[in-house]
Amino acid sequence: NAILLGEWIYGAGKGYKNVFLFTLGTGVGGSAVCEGKMLFGANGFAGEFGHTVINFNGPECVCGNYGCLERYAGSRYIVQLAKRKLRIKKSSLKKYKELTPKIIADEAKKGDFVAQQVFEEIGHYIGIGVGNVINLFDPEIVIISGGIAQAGRILFEPIRRAAREYILGPECRTVKIIPAE
Repeated sequence: NAILLGEWIYGAGKGYKNVFLFTLGTGVGGSAVCEGKMLFGANGFAGEFGHTVINFNGPECVCGNYGCLERYAGSRYIVQLAKRKLRIKKSSLKKYKELTPKIIADEAKKGDFVAQQVFEEIGHYIGIGVGNVINLFDPEIVIISGGIAQAGRILFEPIRRAAREYILGPECRTVKIIPAE
């Protein structure tokens, strides 16, 4: 909520009345402004979008549910995905003793195929989540923040493609999906 408040007043969301923010880091969080008001929900839990299910047959999440968005896009799972892909593919990622999402992003930008596949896949999953938010809230803008969002284009391109694929009436929507300022 604090990140969204800052972006709404001073950053990427300034001037908009309907804003949704995703935070991508250890987990996946979210917050919303609807019709010019912060959305908190009845118990203060509105925006916990990391724990919405995007694949009910998916892996178990730390929350106890299965197939949560966070289980596909949280930092530890990004590293796990890269390690799984490294078992069968040649990659510059193999030279690192410890992997981080930043290292994977940097290698993807340098052209490493496995690292690019990782960001293509997680971007697709995040895009499903973004598409769900767009279908539910019809925001003018979706802001993506957090350490993982620093990956830039290699993450945002698959997010935008997937979101467009999953939203109702994409030709009628003017929603922007942009990084936090």
